[in-house]
Amino acid sequence: MVGNYHGLQLGNGNGVDFSTDPPSPSQYGGDVRFTARFGTEPALLYGSEMTIFPAGSTPSYADCKNATHQEDQIDVDDDLVSGSRICVAAAHSRIALLTIVLMPHDSTDNSSYISFDATVWQGAPN
Repeated sequence: MVGNYHGLQLGNGNGVDFSTDPPSPSQYGGDVRFTARFGTEPALLYGSEMTIFPAGSTPSYADCKNATHQEDQIDVDDDLVSGSRICVAAAHSRIALLTIVLMPHDSTDNSSYISFDATVWQGAPN
């Protein structure tokens, strides 16, 4: 395992790069990117290979690596709730497991960001 990271946030148009330790912000790039709602357009997460697991599930490295239903974008409002888990295939053979902590519509100040915790693996854990 590379590490566990808590309280990561993505604002509108920003991404996160899991190939660094700790993960680093990336404007309009990275392994996962977030766009906020705009008019009738939904809030979205973008990534090359992402798999959603239900809130309360505990996917392992193997579950994430072997996931067959992969998306390149996820509708935040329709597909996720606080506690949802998302496996992300990241650069440099890393896999990140995100746990959604705060959804944009969960925020009391109507801010345009999503907050999550992440576990990042590189290769099978010992």
